[in-house]
Amino acid sequence: MLKMYGLKLTSPRLKVLEVFFSADRAVTYGELLEFNAKIIDRVTVYRTLKVFEEIGLIHRINGTSDGPAYALSTRTGSAQTGFKQHLHFCCTKCHGVFCLNDHAMPTIILPELYQVHSMNLILTGLCRTCNFSADDPD
Repeated sequence: MLKMYGLKLTSPRLKVLEVFFSADRAVTYGELLEFNAKIIDRVTVYRTLKVFEEIGLIHRINGTSDGPAYALSTRTGSAQTGFKQHLHFCCTKCHGVFCLNDHAMPTIILPELYQVHSMNLILTGLCRTCNFSADDPD
């Protein structure tokens, strides 16, 4: 996968990617440090995130309570066509941030002469796990 983006395959990059592939939600910089504390220093994690974000392998989700979260990006086709815009959900109980890839961004009509480059829409509430446990009487 990294070769597809023209990146050299290094152990730190692989370790960071492992976290993204094993996570069921977006991860924060702090969580990446926790998972890789004894293997990768904080500067290398930061630089790896920056490179992955610049090439579009991951995307940043701003506006969450624990600072930015990062998730793998989903391509819309070829490298020229870019990545799929989608909704994000932040759970107010567990603070998990989830990509809702199957839900497209709503159409927004802007005034003349405005040009959108990207959108970041975050919905808040209870995720399916926390919502399910809230209904559990035990």
